[in-house]
Amino acid sequence: MDSEVVKRAYEREKERRKQAEALLEEKSRELYLSYEKLKESHEQLQHTLDMHNKQKEEMTKLVTTYTSVKDDLQIAARLQADLLPEPIETTTHAAHGFFQPAQFVAGDSFDYFMLPGSVFAFYIIDVEGHGTASAMTSFAINSQLTPKKDGICSRNLREQDNHAAAVCATVNDINNNFYNPDSKNKYFTMIYGLLDLQSGKLTWCQAGHPALTLYSNNKKIELGSGGFPVGVLSEPGFEAAEYKIEAGDRLAIYSDGITECHNQQNGFFGKDRLTDILLQYSTVTPEQCISRVRQELQAWNVNDHFADDVTLLLIDYKKPA
Repeated sequence: MDSEVVKRAYEREKERRKQAEALLEEKSRELYLSYEKLKESHEQLQHTLDMHNKQKEEMTKLVTTYTSVKDDLQIAARLQADLLPEPIETTTHAAHGFFQPAQFVAGDSFDYFMLPGSVFAFYIIDVEGHGTASAMTSFAINSQLTPKKDGICSRNLREQDNHAAAVCATVNDINNNFYNPDSKNKYFTMIYGLLDLQSGKLTWCQAGHPALTLYSNNKKIELGSGGFPVGVLSEPGFEAAEYKIEAGDRLAIYSDGITECHNQQNGFFGKDRLTDILLQYSTVTPEQCISRVRQELQAWNVNDHFADDVTLLLIDYKKPA
């Protein structure tokens, strides 16, 4: 009897252990699966962390590169601004300009300087587009249109028979230097002119640029009709125009960044609005007039950041030299 009881007790214990082992095996399998999932999650987390660190490293490099490029562009912007002429005020003439790049540097530029024989030379250029590529073309043009004795402006004035031939020769020289049908050189519009300070005779070549505007005796007169931009054709046939201006007259030359300045509610600033302001303030100094144009334009644009480069040049003819 006792041996039968003991035997049954052993059988129950054996069954209990078997069930416990089966349960332990199941739990071990569940634990292993949980471990595998945890391991996979850890690997995914580590991968995410590695990607985050890599992105953070790349972002740091990107910020460093952007800062370096921005610093370089700011230096280039200062150099471009330094190329612009200082305002001048003499007994015979005055000149003042307004220049606002759309980005750090601009494709717009202007200059004025004296040439031999009391000849006041001036130009304005507007390179296609804006930004660094356009600015590089603008720099290259500026390097050629200089008052140096061996520059094309001085040479053509010296070698040509008259001012009309001189301005056409200069613009043709620029076109020859920048026209290349096999490359993607940027084209540009420009006006290059000569003002004889003794006679008041104005001679200029208009190459696709907005026309000169003359303000005389409270009237505005648009001078010019168009022409081809520079760098488009090998032989564009540039022509010169002449006009006799009088003491007290003012010339205004601008880029289309002003007239095409867009206001979402009211549209474009427009040529009529610009010329009306210039006419209204034609009796004040060029500096005061330009200040007023800037105020009106910035109010129209809402802020100081323009979609295109903005340039305005005013030249006053006071009296014969």
